[in-house]
This record gives sequence, structure tokens and C-alpha cells, in this order.
Amino acid sequence: MRAIRALPVVLLITACTPPDPAPEGLSELLGFAWSHYSFEVEGNEVSLADAGRNFEAWFSEDVESLEGYDTEVGFQASLTEDSDRLPDEALTDLDPAPVHAQGENAVGVVVALHTNCTLADMDSQYTNPDQSSLHPDNYLSYARSEEFGYTCFLDGSCDEFGWISTIRNELILGAESEFLLHNQIRRISAEALDGTQVEARLGRTWMSEEAVIDPDTAGRWFQNYQLEYLLERPDGLLHIYPQWVEVEVGELNTEGGVFLNSYVEGLHEYILEVESHCEGR
Repeated sequence: MRAIRALPVVLLITACTPPDPAPEGLSELLGFAWSHYSFEVEGNEVSLADAGRNFEAWFSEDVESLEGYDTEVGFQASLTEDSDRLPDEALTDLDPAPVHAQGENAVGVVVALHTNCTLADMDSQYTNPDQSSLHPDNYLSYARSEEFGYTCFLDGSCDEFGWISTIRNELILGAESEFLLHNQIRRISAEALDGTQVEARLGRTWMSEEAVIDPDTAGRWFQNYQLEYLLERPDGLLHIYPQWVEVEVGELNTEGGVFLNSYVEGLHEYILEVESHCEGR
């Protein structure tokens, strides 16, 4: 009888897997946030809240506290080392799956800035289908389709919003590209493992098929993964935005400085433009 009575306790212990604690290093945190997006895994929201605490510790202790820190420039870095890349297993839950799901070949950059935005500001901007008007220099054309969760995300009755964007933009050397991006963004509202309440947003974006390049002799664009972690702070938001890309243009590949510099510049200008819309509310 003793063993029989103990059995439900054993089952309860083994059935409840504790949330994964977030790592401390920036590269590890970025991959951790990407891999823990899913609503279907119990404990992911706590893990993502824990990631928010570690993002805050990293930014406040290792970035803002540095002598000569420039609030307009923020933090910028290349993501080219093997430890910076998204492992293939981190891409397995994407639906639709990327045709070229080879995370080890995608390198990129990360930009992090404190902005005078609120989470409500960001919800309003990301649910706005007219992104061409918000960011006129980013696109030759922009169209949004196949949305889910639009109404309930705005009124707070659901925690996820998704859409497909069809984009045409300019590349270097006069070429143009056209591609589909799959976008999803979720709320995070949970206590981190240290008991601190975290309010945040996490967005993931990926290109499922190779981009169409015009002219087709200009190069190839195989992969594009983007992540945004928006952490509520007492006086605004910490906006962390990494991007991983695999592209070839002529003899240049993804790790070429011309690409990395353009990614940094693009992400930085985008975040500043987002903030300008927040301040114009």
C-alpha cells in the first residue's frame, strides 16, 4: 500500500518539467529566446520572462554602464562566430519550414537600443498593415496577407498575432529582391525564475523560400531569420533586434563587411524610426 500511495506523487513530479532557466551570454540568450517561442511547450513563457531579466542585466550592466555609451547608437555587434548562429534544431518548429534550413550558414548582426516606446505603441505599429507609410525607405513595395489573431491581439483576448508579408526592396549593385516573410509576435507576461514580473513581446520572422533576385545573375538570397525582444522598462523599452542572413552576390558572401554593415545600419535606422512614431503618438 505504501508504494501504491506514493505512485501519484512520483507521477506528479515527473510530469511537471520546470521551466528552462535562461543563459547569461548575449548569443546564447538570442538563440534561447528563438527556441522558446512556442506556446505549446509548458514553461516557455516563464523561460522567456527569465530571458528578459538576463537581457536587462546584460544591457544595463555591460552596455549602458560603459563610459562613453551613446544612447543614440546603442549596442551593435556582428553575429558571425559559430556560437552566434541559430542551430538547425532551433528551426524545426517553423511552419512553413524554410527550404534552406541551415542555421550554421546564416550569419548577421544584432542591434540593441533603449527607446521611448511602450508595448501598446509597438502593438499598434506591428498590427498596422500599411508598413510602407511607416517605413517608406525600407521597401519598393510591401503587402500583407493571411493574418491570424489580428482583432483578438489588439483587444488583449489572445496572445499571438501573425501575418505574411510580400516585400520588394533594393540590394547592393542596383539589384532588387522579392520575397515572402512569415511573421509572428507573442505577448510575454510572467514571473521570471527570480520572481520578477516581466512584460515583453517576442517576434520571430523567417523567409521560407529563396528570394527572387532581379536580375537573377546578381546573386542568391537563401535564408533570413529575424528576432525582436521588446522588454518593458520603467521609462520605455529595451529593443533587441538580431538578424541572421545567408546571401551571395558575385564573389561576396554573407560574411562580407558590406553586408554586415548594411544590416547594422538598416536595423538601427529601423528602430529609431519606430521610436519616432512612438514619440508622435
